[in-house]
Amino acid sequence: MAKIIKITIDQVMVGLDDGSAIDVPRSEFTFPIQVNTPLNIYNHDGKNIFAPDHKTGFEVEPEIEGKIYVNKIAFCLFALLLGFVGAHEFYAKRFFRASLFFIIPISFIVIASLAEDPVIKLIILMLALLYLSYIIIFVKIYAIIILCNRKENRNGNILLNK
Repeated sequence: MAKIIKITIDQVMVGLDDGSAIDVPRSEFTFPIQVNTPLNIYNHDGKNIFAPDHKTGFEVEPEIEGKIYVNKIAFCLFALLLGFVGAHEFYAKRFFRASLFFIIPISFIVIASLAEDPVIKLIILMLALLYLSYIIIFVKIYAIIILCNRKENRNGNILLNK
């Protein structure tokens, strides 16, 4: 079974069954490709035709603008265990959301440390604790909803908005 070994801007290196490799122009592939994609190679009039091998169970995810594929189990574990600091959002490459998860609680602590009145410090820290409690509960519910409701593909990945 041939498979893709390396992809550059204009060339794709395909490993063949006999252990050799060939360089193929990227334009020869009419389907989404990534490293380790299994291929069937057909010869027609002296020209190689490449087709994905769907029998292996490996599925190449097409790139969709504004969407990203993430592993469902990893995303949900990040959300359940480290969701209060936005680890699941970093994993999904949603950096703006992730930074909000991370920066807002820290800003409460910084503001509390700048306050001179102990009562105001206590109030700000209580607000930070309330915010973190809300986020922790919300993120866990969100992870459970995704874990239960989103259908994953054969690779175990789900599609999320960026």
